[in-house]
Amino acid sequence: MPECPMLQECTSNIRSISRSLGVTIKSVTPADAYLELISTIINEGLVKILLNDYIDLHVNNSDSA
Repeated sequence: MPECPMLQECTSNIRSISRSLGVTIKSVTPADAYLELISTIINEGLVKILLNDYIDLHVNNSDSA
């Protein structure tokens, strides 16, 4: 059974995007691969933010009253 042209295009696009970003995709379907790619990008971004102290996690316990 021949593969759907839209499926081929989606597969090609996600492979291209993942290669350009240096992300290895393990998902079988393009839809799952897009979700995996987005999740990886978000997770890597959060790690960078936390490692670079962009978020101040200190809590000020002084009373303002």
